Amino acid sequence: MTIKQQGGIFGRNPTFNEVDVETITGVSGVFTQDLGVGTSSPSAPFVTSNNGAEGYEIAPATAVGGTVRAISFNRSTISYIPFRQQASEHQFYNASTQIAKLTSTGNLEVNVGNLVIGTSGKGIDFSATSGTGTSELFSDYEEGTWTVTTNGDATGAFSAQSGKYVKVGNIVHIYCAFDVSANFTSPSIGGLPYAVSPNPAISGGYGAGMALTSTGYENFNVNNAETIFFASNPDTTKNVYRLAFTYISE
Repeated sequence: MTIKQQGGIFGRNPTFNEVDVETITGVSGVFTQDLGVGTSSPSAPFVTSNNGAEGYEIAPATAVGGTVRAISFNRSTISYIPFRQQASEHQFYNASTQIAKLTSTGNLEVNVGNLVIGTSGKGIDFSATSGTGTSELFSDYEEGTWTVTTNGDATGAFSAQSGKYVKVGNIVHIYCAFDVSANFTSPSIGGLPYAVSPNPAISGGYGAGMALTSTGYENFNVNNAETIFFASNPDTTKNVYRLAFTYISE
C-alpha cells in the first residue's frame, strides 16, 4: 500500500489534507470495525448518511425493525430494500412484510400481490415440455362482459340482455342471455367480444350449438362476422334465449 500526502505537514504528528490509497495487496482477515461515511456513529458494518439521516446500510444478519435484512435504504423512514437469505431461501420484503421468496427448490412464491406480465405478448413459456405445437407461450387470460346486439335489425328488440366471456389464449368461451320484446326480421344477433378467426374456413359457419328458449331448443351457428344465426328469427313467443359457445378468436 502506498499513501501520497498533499499539502500536509510531516512531523511527530503528521496531518493529511488529502490521502490517496493507490494499491492494497496481501490483505486478508476479517473487517470488524463499523465504517461510517457522513456519520460518526455507524450502526452497521457500512453506513452512508444523507443530511444526517442514515440513507444506506449493509446490515448484519440480525433482526432490526422486525426484519433480517442485507441492505436497506432510508432507514430513518423504515423503508428497506426487501432482500435476505435465510434457510437456503432468497426472501423479498416490503419493510417487515415478506412479499415473495425464491425457495431452495427453485420455486418462486408470491405472497402479496400478483405476478404481473408487464409487456403485451409476453407470458409463461412452456417450451421445456415436449410437444409439436407452433407455440407454448401462455400470453393471455381475460374475463369480462359483452353486450348482445340486434345486429342492425331495426324491428327486433331486447327487453333484457347480458353476456359474459372468458378468454384463454385465443380460445373464447361465451355465455349470453336475452329476452325478446319485439320480433326480429333477421335470424341473427351480434356483439361477440372478439372477432372469430377465419382460419380454417368452415362452410356455413365457424361452429354450431343449441340455444335454450322458453319453449324448448333452437339451433344456432356462428360466423366470422361476429354474428350468431338462429334457425328461425328470434321472437317473443319463445321470449327467453340462453346460449353458450366456444370459438377461436383472431
